[in-house]
Amino acid sequence: MLALTLLSLVSWAQEQRSVVVTAKPVAAGAAIARADLYTARLDPALVPEGTFGDPSEVAGRIAREPMLPHALVRAERLAEADASTLDAALPSGFDRVRLPRITPSAWPTAGDRIDVVRLGADGGCLLSAGARVLAAEDADGDLHVASTSAGTAAALHLAVRRADAGAVGSAEPERVALLMRGVSPDDPSEDALVACHASAQPVVRRLEDGIVRMAPDGTNVKQLLRGRNAFLGELRLPGGSRIPAHRDATEEYLWVLEGKGTITIDGTSHYVEPGSLVYMPARAKVSYVNGPRTLVALQVFAGPEPAAAYEEWGEAPPPVPRPPPVAPAPAPEDPP
Repeated sequence: MLALTLLSLVSWAQEQRSVVVTAKPVAAGAAIARADLYTARLDPALVPEGTFGDPSEVAGRIAREPMLPHALVRAERLAEADASTLDAALPSGFDRVRLPRITPSAWPTAGDRIDVVRLGADGGCLLSAGARVLAAEDADGDLHVASTSAGTAAALHLAVRRADAGAVGSAEPERVALLMRGVSPDDPSEDALVACHASAQPVVRRLEDGIVRMAPDGTNVKQLLRGRNAFLGELRLPGGSRIPAHRDATEEYLWVLEGKGTITIDGTSHYVEPGSLVYMPARAKVSYVNGPRTLVALQVFAGPEPAAAYEEWGEAPPPVPRPPPVAPAPAPEDPP
């Protein structure tokens, strides 16, 4: 009897159909990542026509409509790949750039994070860090956004930081190399490269002339100087704010001018206050918890790559000028 029951269960399982289901909410116009999906098995009679069975057929595609968690992913819910759907999926502060391919390879695929490098006699420089592959374009000009090999692609469509888009788009394809990043978008390449657009000319400016960029949480940085091998900025963190654990590709230095807080470097916590000097080795794991007051610090990256993330922040509005002080009215003269 038990054997018959097991055989019946096996037969039932074999008759079920694999389906692709959303693991979390997906917004309309968003690119669907592999982590947004899982597979389940259903009775074929309950599976609507057009439902996908393989996550690789969905990852990288654009959602035509919003989808709730545990929704079946059907073809009608995905947008056809074209320039407008790719542009709609761009993160804030990014532009789409078409990069022709000279030598096809087995990677990257849609959804991958890459660094775009310009090759040269000196070994090369970094055109853009952390670009995301949006789609592969075949020889007929059709776009493919499923997570399949782009080995035969004639071009790649990339989401790159707006500040880097011009340099990537105008680069000579035969002099461009692509470096794969880790699983995390914040995981930098092992070897830090010099940014191609870093200034090699002397610069002299006043502190108030720096460009201020602001994150949504109120954190802002005043970009003071950026060269081929370093970045200097004035960092301001709101009271009570936190910086989650992260790793940067280069060394970082801080000189705390105002405020207090606790910085944790590779598992060891340190209290900082005005006058504290901090050194963080390249690829150290760093987090920070600010005190109740705004922290102001001079920040130096020994290589400008980590500071490229500031380009995604919006430019802060100029400060409102204070009205000139009003002179007190003269006292009335005594009558004669």
